[in-house]
This record gives sequence, structure tokens and C-alpha cells, in this order.
Amino acid sequence: MNNSNKTIPVLLKELKDLESKLTEAYKQLGNKLIKDTADPATEANGVSLENFLQWQRLHDERKFCTESVLDIKNNNTRLSELDSFKKQIKDRLSDTKKETEKLKGDFLLKIYKDFFPQCVNLFDPLSAEIRTEEAKIQEAQERIETLKAEKNEANFFVKLGLSGKISSHELKIKNSEKKIKNILTKSDINIENSQEVKALYDEDKLLPELKKSYEEILKLGTDLSDSENRLKMIDEEAGFVTQKLADAGADKNSKKRIDNFTNRIKEIDEKIDLISESAGLKYTENFYSVEGDSALGENPSDEALGKYADYLKKAGKYRKEISKVKYNIEFCEVMQKIKAEENHIQNLNRTIKNCENSIKEAEKKISNSEAAIKNSQAKIADLKDFAAGLEEKFSGKISETVSEEE
Repeated sequence: MNNSNKTIPVLLKELKDLESKLTEAYKQLGNKLIKDTADPATEANGVSLENFLQWQRLHDERKFCTESVLDIKNNNTRLSELDSFKKQIKDRLSDTKKETEKLKGDFLLKIYKDFFPQCVNLFDPLSAEIRTEEAKIQEAQERIETLKAEKNEANFFVKLGLSGKISSHELKIKNSEKKIKNILTKSDINIENSQEVKALYDEDKLLPELKKSYEEILKLGTDLSDSENRLKMIDEEAGFVTQKLADAGADKNSKKRIDNFTNRIKEIDEKIDLISESAGLKYTENFYSVEGDSALGENPSDEALGKYADYLKKAGKYRKEISKVKYNIEFCEVMQKIKAEENHIQNLNRTIKNCENSIKEAEKKISNSEAAIKNSQAKIADLKDFAAGLEEKFSGKISETVSEEE
């Protein structure tokens, strides 16, 4: 009798899939109906103004949330890029400064020694510090000359002591020279903007090696200026981007703000789906029954169904398929109940059969027991007769014994 070749679990899965497709068909139809409601030229389609306005408000809010999430992500990405650029530029700036400082000390020391009269203004801020060290050098040099003169006239052992003193003063000279170079290196002197140095360069008074150093310093100065300007631009843009994040409430915890927008989008989508589904379902009920039968007769034309014919036919088709699957499931459930009752009958018949066999066995036991009873009763009768004879014999012996004693 069971003509269904599918199990209930399989049918339930089909039903779930079809119901999902029907829900989606309602949403698509409802969405189209609501959108058409906004068009003044569109005829009334049953969607209320209240539902349309609610749908429109939700769509506007969803657009705002989506754009906000995108802006936050883009701004965070841009901040990361700016941080990366800033680090690269700072590293480059640090390397350039080190390279400039290395060239600067040697270059200024050479200019100071060879062209001080032409560059008085350049070294004026440092004159006092440098002169102090130069005085030390001058003093050490004079002392060395004196010691050397004494050494020439001294004996061997005295010469050893004087040599040590000379070395000590030579070390002082080296330290002062090193200090002068360090003063020049760490100074705020701006070689690139010095008109005095530029004049030396333009007049070709610098030796090739010094000229090359000057050109390298100018190039490094340009690189430094470019890097500093770039850092300033990055800081300005980072400030602008950070302000945009602050305006979106995402400057402190972007992830939390994105999660808030994302959760709200999910809530909005659910509400929009409910409105669209409800509108599509109500409109479909004007043309198809719950079981998918057309209210306009079998196989209605597209003209009869109207401008939403494709949407309606899809919904009607799913309704009919769902109805068939539900009947199929109900049929399978009935067949399961029939099978269960048949199994119950089989179990009862098996019980009856077992009981009948038990009855036959019991009757046989009863018959055997009755025969055994009769046999036992006969034996009892024989034994009683035998006992009575014994009693007589036993009683007679007693009488004779008593008579003899008397």
C-alpha cells in the first residue's frame, strides 16, 4: 500500500528547503511591491503607507550603518598605512641625520682651519668654545716644544720621563682637536643656508674633496627637508583621519563600534525581511490558496496574474510542492501507524500462541497429575489394608503375652 519511496527525514529536509524557498519568494515579491509603492505612477498594490515608511526608514539606517562600517575600516587601514609610512620616513630621516652629522664634522673642521677669515659669521656662535680648546692646544704645543728641548740635553733616564710627559701633552692636543670637531658636529650651524660657504663654493675655492662633501651635505639637507615635510603631512592626515574615527565613535575601540554597527545591520535585515515577507505573503493569498491552487482557475495567464506574475507563479509553485510534501509526510506517518498496529497484532498473536501452548502443557500436567493422584490413592488404600493386618497381628501378640504373665 505504501507508494512513497522516501523516508520521513528525507521529506522533512525537502519541506524545510521548500519553505525557505517560499519565504525567499515572499521577500522578493514583498520587496518589489514596497519599492513600487514609492512610485506615484504605480497602481495600489496593498502595501500600506505605514509599512512603506517603516521599510524606507530601515533601509536608510542600514545604508548609514554599512557606510559607517566601511568608513571605519578604511580609516583604520589608512592609519595603519600612515604609521608604516611614518616609521619608514623616520628611519630614513635618522639615517640621513647620521650621515649628515658624519660629513658635517669633517667639513666644518676643514673650513674652520682653511677658511676661518672668510666664514667668521658661520663660526661666531661657537668661537668661545673653540678658542678655549685652541688655547689648550696652543699651551700643550708650547709645553711639548719646551720638553723636547729639555730632552735633547737630558740623560737616558731623564729622557724616558720627558717622553712620557710629551706623550701626555700630545694626547691633550688630540682630545682638544676631537672636542673641537665634536663641537662643530653637534652645533646648530646650517651649512646649506650659509652664504659664506656658498661663496667659497661658487668661487671654486674649495678643493675637490671638500667640494664633493659640500654637495653631498646639500643633497642630504634637501632629503632631510623633504622627509620632515612628509612627516608633517602624514601627521596632518593622521589627525584628520583620527577625527573622522572620533566622529564615528570609533577612535578608542574601533572593533567594538564595528560590532555594534554589524549587530544593528543584522537586526535591521531581520525587520526588513519580516516586512517584505509579510507583504509578499498577503499579496500571494489574493491569487493562491494555502495548497497552491489558483484562485483564477487552473494555469492562469500572466495577464490575469498581473505585473507580478513571475513572483506569484513562483510562490504558488512552492505552495503546491509544500502541500504535496506535507501530504506525503502525513501519508508516511499513517503508514507507520498502520505498520505499528500490524506489529502490535503480530505480537498479540504471538502472545496468544504462547498462551495456547502453555495451556496445552498445563492440561497435560493436570492429566498426569490426576493419574498420579489416582495411583497414589490406590497405593494408600493398599497400604492401609496392609497396615490393618499388621495391627491385628500386633494386637494379638500383646494379648497372648499378658495371659502368660498372669
